[in-house]
Amino acid sequence: MLHNSRIAVLEAQVTDLTGQVTTLQSQLAEVTQGRDAAQTQLAQANASLETLRADLAAAQTARQAAEATAATAQASITEQVTARLAAAGVDPVDHDPAAKTENPNPHAGLSGLAKARALLQEKQPKK
Repeated sequence: MLHNSRIAVLEAQVTDLTGQVTTLQSQLAEVTQGRDAAQTQLAQANASLETLRADLAAAQTARQAAEATAATAQASITEQVTARLAAAGVDPVDHDPAAKTENPNPHAGLSGLAKARALLQEKQPKK
């Protein structure tokens, strides 16, 4: 009888351990599924990161191209203005946005009599 009771105890332990193994296998399957989902999300995040990096590089390239175009346009405008001033017989001046717009020598190019008249006209009180 002792032998039969020992067998019954061992069978009960086997049944209990079998249940524990089934529970652990189920938990392992859940963990594996969670890991697989996390790896999928990580792959998607990495793909999004690479897309953003490519977009950033494209935007930087476009900005550099726009800056180069703007510099070329500015140089072309300066060249055209200089050419037009030279064609009109005016000395070309460097473009300086900080420079005053007033002519520092308004009487340049005037003859002696015309210069004297201009100076007298400036000194007369304005009405």
